[in-house]
Amino acid sequence: QLAEFLQQNFPSSIEDVSGGNFPAPEYATHLMSLLSFIQIFTLAAMFIGDGIFSMIPFISGPPKWYFAAKENPAFIMMSVFIFIPTVLNSFVVSGAFEVAIDGVVVFSKIESGMMPTGPMIIEAFAKAGIQQG
Repeated sequence: QLAEFLQQNFPSSIEDVSGGNFPAPEYATHLMSLLSFIQIFTLAAMFIGDGIFSMIPFISGPPKWYFAAKENPAFIMMSVFIFIPTVLNSFVVSGAFEVAIDGVVVFSKIESGMMPTGPMIIEAFAKAGIQQG
């Protein structure tokens, strides 16, 4: 929608408009990968039971925390599949929306705290020296 708006209001100034997602911090990406492993391990432990630990080298039996987790399976499942992913998702999704001209940011949702309206974009472009036409 923004691309169409810009091309209608600034046809001679705007040739190509593109956008994308703001990249997630590297640590958040690694945490999401770790969470995937924990989720798979949790499912495997649920179906295989105590025997899963015999498949791991250098571990003779289930650790103490495993028995405590077995006593509260509903809490563990909700934590691993609902609570923890929700918290990690808040690190991955920034909600960033920025409009840049030649690499210079003219509007930032992070700085303003709101999505831009048409008049706000026109004003930002006017401040950057691009006239409507």
